[in-house]
Amino acid sequence: MSASKMDLFFDILKKLTKLELIFYNKETDKYDIRPVSIYAVSEDKNEVIVSQTKPPLNKYMEGKELEASFVASIKKDKLERFFFLVKIKKFGFCGLSRNKFAEAIFLMPVKKEIYKRSLRIYPRINCENKSVYVKVDEDKFPVVDISEGGLCFKCEKNIINLMRFAPNKKPFMVIEFPENINITAQ
Repeated sequence: MSASKMDLFFDILKKLTKLELIFYNKETDKYDIRPVSIYAVSEDKNEVIVSQTKPPLNKYMEGKELEASFVASIKKDKLERFFFLVKIKKFGFCGLSRNKFAEAIFLMPVKKEIYKRSLRIYPRINCENKSVYVKVDEDKFPVVDISEGGLCFKCEKNIINLMRFAPNKKPFMVIEFPENINITAQ
């Protein structure tokens, strides 16, 4: 990485107050995302000191590589999520003030470069055309997107209140297809 890109990377890190440490569990096919506070970024650009996570990471994690993530606005008025690889150097304490210390994790950036990617395990299908909706009685709520993990729909009403008055009614999803559409499933 060129010196200017590396400097930009650490300039961004020095301005941040929060990071998220991200662990992917292959057995459960889920991410474990733990927020941390940034205590310090070393002048030699080889160490980022962050707060201990909750629940805390164990000593056996020393030497492990993982991703750290943050949200920043690189382009005007557009927040984006960025990632970078880190290695857990050690666990210890960090002086916050003259008489105050906190448990800390000492991270070493692996490649000193940032990248963008999605944390999605399941791909999302965009449903902006309003032919897919959730229906409760006569109310229709357009579905924004669908994935194996669930669906997201727009609802300007309080759906909880709608359902509270009709506990035996269940919302259902409706997909309206134009007459000339063919569907093939494999």
